[in-house]
Amino acid sequence: DRDGVKQWEQTFGGQGDDRHYDLLATDDGGYIFCGEVNSSRSGSKTAPGYGGGDYWIIKIGRDGIEQWQQSYGGSERDTATSIALTHDGGILLGGTTRSSASGNKTSRRLSNVEDFWILKLDSSGDKAWEKAFGSGNSTVLTALLATDDGGFVVGGSFSGAPGSTNIFQSYGAFNWMVLKIDRSGSYQWHQVYGG
Repeated sequence: DRDGVKQWEQTFGGQGDDRHYDLLATDDGGYIFCGEVNSSRSGSKTAPGYGGGDYWIIKIGRDGIEQWQQSYGGSERDTATSIALTHDGGILLGGTTRSSASGNKTSRRLSNVEDFWILKLDSSGDKAWEKAFGSGNSTVLTALLATDDGGFVVGGSFSGAPGSTNIFQSYGAFNWMVLKIDRSGSYQWHQVYGG
């Protein structure tokens, strides 16, 4: 509560290495959180597994009781690191993928190592669309934010050779990057910051 007194606690996971990365309060007083799941169906993990690590998203009520969970991924490691609530009552889920199109991932792999992978979900966690963005080497998503026009800004970092000709102009070994997409996930603009 507001004084720091514990009201309840819950544990979520299976027999593998499962990690939590982001959490948001929802309008109904509950919470939604995401991370990477490496467990098969075991413990409280009931969603299917697809590869070396999958996006895992769980919705709980104000009492901490699970309402639903979903997993998304391909044959390689996929890590969900950020959530945003959308203006239409849905969810934007983002992170980093090393998978080609496989499992329930339909986006092709764009980079040599990892891409941004962004999923638009409805209020029950069912996928409406997905988009991947890559720099040619390693592209790591760390933040999502809904914008007033119904779209989103995506923040993260990427690596690449300085002066590379892919969509993200590189200044050094690693760079900060902000990407703007519209409500359907289509690219609008990006900016790169670095030395």
